Amino acid sequence: MLACGIIMILMIFVKNFLMIMIARFFLGFFEAGLIPGMIYYITIWYKRSEQNSRVSAVLWGPTFAGALSGLLSYAIISLLDSKAGLSGWQWIFLVCGVITIIVSIVAYFLIFDSVDNVKWLNNEERKRVSAGIKRDGLQDTEEISKDLVLECLKDWKVCVSMFIFCGISVATYSFSFFIPSIINGFGFNEVLSQLLVVPPFILGCISEIGVAFLSDRANLRGPYVILFASIGMVGYAIVGTIQSHAIFKYIGTMFIAIGAFPCRATSTKWLANNIPPSLKRNIGISLMVGSGGIGGIIATQIYRSVDYPNYYLGHLVASICLFLAILLSIIQFTILKINNDKMKKQRKKIRRAVSWNSESEFGHFL
Repeated sequence: MLACGIIMILMIFVKNFLMIMIARFFLGFFEAGLIPGMIYYITIWYKRSEQNSRVSAVLWGPTFAGALSGLLSYAIISLLDSKAGLSGWQWIFLVCGVITIIVSIVAYFLIFDSVDNVKWLNNEERKRVSAGIKRDGLQDTEEISKDLVLECLKDWKVCVSMFIFCGISVATYSFSFFIPSIINGFGFNEVLSQLLVVPPFILGCISEIGVAFLSDRANLRGPYVILFASIGMVGYAIVGTIQSHAIFKYIGTMFIAIGAFPCRATSTKWLANNIPPSLKRNIGISLMVGSGGIGGIIATQIYRSVDYPNYYLGHLVASICLFLAILLSIIQFTILKINNDKMKKQRKKIRRAVSWNSESEFGHFL
């Protein structure tokens, strides 16, 4: 995170396309492990039934940032453009970079590697947290190895989850990247388009947190991914098929945000909740989140300027990707349900949490 902040500040000095691409490469390089690391970090503190709401609180940040980015950029450019010899876009990188550096330094003193060395918990509280994690079968028992990586790559749940998250990411990335242009294509001017970006993102934030708490309370993941990805598809259908009536098309963008954004955290926790308590979980999460980067690459290519103002191709591809995510989620849910039923027949009741090294003795999270 510190490196990301430094690189963002250095980006104010770029002079050409090559320099910006080099800077962006290193920004992506250092940022790549951030989200998987945070998700894994949460798994060592909370039981499976408590994790999705916490992960959604983390991923709420980017969604909320999307709501504020247009307003923040407008404010920075309006107030600081040409000040101190810097253009407005340079001030945006500088301000965001400084904020990132400050947060990274503060976080260094607040983030602890394990329950054992946390300063603000007393011994009784440490024992309570450790006991809850142990009962849920979430303690690490292995060290990283080549065999562990290969085992993760062979796990069908990891592979299916990668495709699910890639499909979801195409929808969420394309929405985040192009929503101002999409709204502008409805007939609104550029300034109003930036302001109209805010409500869909706010609704996406609310939906993301709300779905997370509901899925934790219900101890379910798959049905929520299926339901809300379907809502996102409905939103793309509204935006892509209605020819006039800008208000209805704008309402469609709200359906997209409400439906697509909750699927990110819930799908990642679905995988994390079903991987043994070892570094394999972290590897699996990293592979899944990395597949989202592929979704981001696809998203940047499907909303072409030649398709303005309707962007039929972009809406169609995003809808297809969500449909594939829904289909794979249904297949994964069905297989896990069948496996759980088989386990229940073999063991009528699980009386105690045992090692996750044997999946057959600890039910899958549906």
